[in-house]
Amino acid sequence: MTYTLSNKRLAAYAAAGAAVMGTAGVAQADFTGYYDHSNWTFATGSDAAVTGATSTFLEITGANGNFADVATYTIAAQASGLVSFHFNYSSSDTGNWDNAGFYLNGSLIQLVNNAGQGSSFTFSTTVNAGDIIGFFVRSVDGAFGPGILQVDNFVGPTTVIPEPSAALLLALGTVGGTLAMRRRRRGENN
Repeated sequence: MTYTLSNKRLAAYAAAGAAVMGTAGVAQADFTGYYDHSNWTFATGSDAAVTGATSTFLEITGANGNFADVATYTIAAQASGLVSFHFNYSSSDTGNWDNAGFYLNGSLIQLVNNAGQGSSFTFSTTVNAGDIIGFFVRSVDGAFGPGILQVDNFVGPTTVIPEPSAALLLALGTVGGTLAMRRRRRGENN
């Protein structure tokens, strides 16, 4: 006689394993761990620069010496979930010649321009694991002063990596379950 797991019992084992191993999509606050500044990519075709980077803060100063430059600061999202951040924007330029915002898979989602001098907002959106996310500062005229984007309170989705002790508990549970099934089979055959 063979012993099969019922769907209920299999679901219970899977739920217990997931509880022991951790959950994907947990939020990581600030520019630490996976989202540490050393893991991001900064790209520009001009004199734009990252002018401030700490574990809690990012500042990108846009171009002021090159026409139509877009400076980007990007990373692949580690897990699916919510990305949120607070930002401040300023520029000494006038009109709509500079702008800044959120970068998502090559799309520039403009959050503010020079008309919003001194703007300060919180932004959030849901992303998928592997999406290229980040920030941008765009200069359309490359003159009369750069746009400056400051980001803090950054939260990105991460995957929880289980502690070795949790993996050991799951392995011991699996071995125990296997032994219990064998013992039950032997008892049914006698």
